[in-house]
Amino acid sequence: MFATIAAAFAAFILVLMLRKTKSQHSTNEPPLLPASLPIFGHALSYAFAFERLYKAVKGFSPDNRPVSLDLMGQRIYLVLSRQDTDAVCKEKTRLAYGPFLDWALPRILGISEHGLRALRQDVDGPHTSIYDRSMSIVRGGLKEGSSLNEFTQSFLTHLQKGLEEIDRTLDDQGELRVPLFLWTYRLAGSSSSHAMLGPQLLDYDKELLDRNRQFEDGFFLFALGLPRLLIKNAWTNRARIHEAFGVSHRNRLTCSDQKAAWWVDESERLSADVGQTDDDVGITTFGFWHALESNPNNLAFWMLAHIVTIPGLINHLRRETSAAFETNTSVLIDLDHILDEGRCPLLHSTYHEALRFTSSATVARLVVEDTVISGYTLLKNGVVLCPARPQHFAEDIWGQDADQFVPDRFIRNPATKYRMESAFLHSI
Repeated sequence: MFATIAAAFAAFILVLMLRKTKSQHSTNEPPLLPASLPIFGHALSYAFAFERLYKAVKGFSPDNRPVSLDLMGQRIYLVLSRQDTDAVCKEKTRLAYGPFLDWALPRILGISEHGLRALRQDVDGPHTSIYDRSMSIVRGGLKEGSSLNEFTQSFLTHLQKGLEEIDRTLDDQGELRVPLFLWTYRLAGSSSSHAMLGPQLLDYDKELLDRNRQFEDGFFLFALGLPRLLIKNAWTNRARIHEAFGVSHRNRLTCSDQKAAWWVDESERLSADVGQTDDDVGITTFGFWHALESNPNNLAFWMLAHIVTIPGLINHLRRETSAAFETNTSVLIDLDHILDEGRCPLLHSTYHEALRFTSSATVARLVVEDTVISGYTLLKNGVVLCPARPQHFAEDIWGQDADQFVPDRFIRNPATKYRMESAFLHSI
């Protein structure tokens, strides 16, 4: 009996594999990355191992042509080259960002269907939804200029308080032993969170930054659409995040002493005006906060790690930036000095090199209509991902030492600077 069941199951799996192969050949999709399992696809192989995924893709497609992934029936197309990423971004109708949001926001962030309709409905023609208008407001608040400088100074003020607490610990104990990643993540994360939403958010849930890291780890669990019963811990963690942001939003409505950055208040006001509930307003704000607390905090750690481990680098940077700390005011740092690339060229180059090494920025689109990219057909309802990472390690852009961390890379060869910057067009 068991032999019969096993044989039937094996035959079923074989049929699935043959159907998948036949379908792929008949539709001219990008080739499927090896190690795809029946039913699960690549979900078990790569959903939690992105570095292994990048290495597998690089070996499978050395010419950086598109590759297919299967995540439990959801087709994912990885577009790897700069030229193909340009082509994807130009196909605004057939490879669309709006439908991708409609797919991703409820599934991953957990916004309600009512909240999604209120957020995504165009008010006065194309690209006039509250989401589009909120994105414009947030970009305006964080673009170079007085608003970003004000936000940065607020961040530095909170950072200074955190560093002063560390100084007191050193005075009392004589030393500080901490896991460097968590220490950097929490110090930078709490400072930026306070600058964006005030200290009350982390006062309400002191573990919120760690919950955000757990949410990142479970990102693909939600993207796969797995039943709640199978990912109970991820659902519970996300629910606690939702609770914190809902409470934070309601408190700012009723307590005049609880302040957020102006662009947060304006975005939340627009969302409330079109009928979003307080919970959905909070979830929308969480989406912006999550972006602020993810790549930048990881970048801060890796930049610090390279600075303290590369021989001589820290001494060069101290000499270059010393004048910024010799202020006669209570301000922690002379921001104008630090932002001046002419006075701090190695600091800027080290920052961009760390960004090249660590950024996980990705262009994402949903295939609304079958579309040909690089000679392959991307099928309707597939998700297109254009990760920046393959471009950040392309030898034709960065040279033969592309896999090495070179602090002065962005100043050692000015003739290639334009080509270097062009690799970041879709990733920063």
